[in-house]
Amino acid sequence: MSALTRRQLIGLVVLTLMWGLNWPVMKLSLREIEPLHFRAVTMALGALALALFFRARGVRMLPHGTAEWRDVGVLGLPNILGWHGLSIIGLTQLPAGRAAILGFTMPVWTVLLGVLFYRERLTARLVLATAAVLAAIALLLWDEFARLAGSPAGIVWMQGAALCWALGTIWMRRARLTLPPEALVVWMMAWSAAVIAVLAVALEPPQTWHFSAGVWVSLAWAVLINYGAAQVIWFGLARAAAGHQRHERAGGAADRHPERAADRGRMAALAGPGGDGVRGGGDWGGAAAAGLKRVNIRIVRPGWDGCRCMHINDLRMKIHRHHYVTITRNFQFWA
Repeated sequence: MSALTRRQLIGLVVLTLMWGLNWPVMKLSLREIEPLHFRAVTMALGALALALFFRARGVRMLPHGTAEWRDVGVLGLPNILGWHGLSIIGLTQLPAGRAAILGFTMPVWTVLLGVLFYRERLTARLVLATAAVLAAIALLLWDEFARLAGSPAGIVWMQGAALCWALGTIWMRRARLTLPPEALVVWMMAWSAAVIAVLAVALEPPQTWHFSAGVWVSLAWAVLINYGAAQVIWFGLARAAAGHQRHERAGGAADRHPERAADRGRMAALAGPGGDGVRGGGDWGGAAAAGLKRVNIRIVRPGWDGCRCMHINDLRMKIHRHHYVTITRNFQFWA
């Protein structure tokens, strides 16, 4: 893996500072505003700000079809509602630093859940990384165990939040998403904010909106920095990392099978500039005539955990049986 560029390194440092400072900033807000009210308002406004920003950049924001709406609902449950809802309650019962440390036990839960329930391999490298996380947490909390023992509810809330985050990470990693990740996060935040708002009205006392200047600043920070600028930086870093991984995989495949790489290039040209299949009239007969009879096609339908592969000759038979419209709109090519 190549080293971070200077711009990416600066972005990573800034992102770390933004999310690190967010914990004491939230703690300041909770002096004058109830936790669920705080989370509902800041998350809703943050989702609106992100939606406007990403829409201006041309990102498709509206989910299409049942599968994409299902992804919004299912993935938002642990990733947004669980993590943000439980962590803000835990923060009311613990100092900001201790709450943050307990929340970031998430990698340990990710490993445990993955190995126990999702048949992921427990490699030596994974064991070493988990042990390092636990050791770092123990060192940071070494002088705090007595105080933490006096706040068992706070520990439970924060560990529940970390467990939700870990479960959401696993689900996100295993999901076959067609909705742009920017739109996915915005919609997950939107519906989670609505649920938290209902819970706030039902469970918390009526909120007065007369705050000190410091709390107004912390609210603005939560909207514009935590849910705004930090998310934009995060998506930029994630896209750069994903693009680098795709480039490495494509380069490795081309080195091992140059003839297949050439076939994939010709097939992508037939598919059009979008590279997402014959959406509206590719010439599969011409593809077969061009000598691409052994190119594998992945047929992906929303909600499928696996894929089915066939050759061009099989595919042409399907087309001749009048299934052209129903199956070709979901084709994606192996990278």
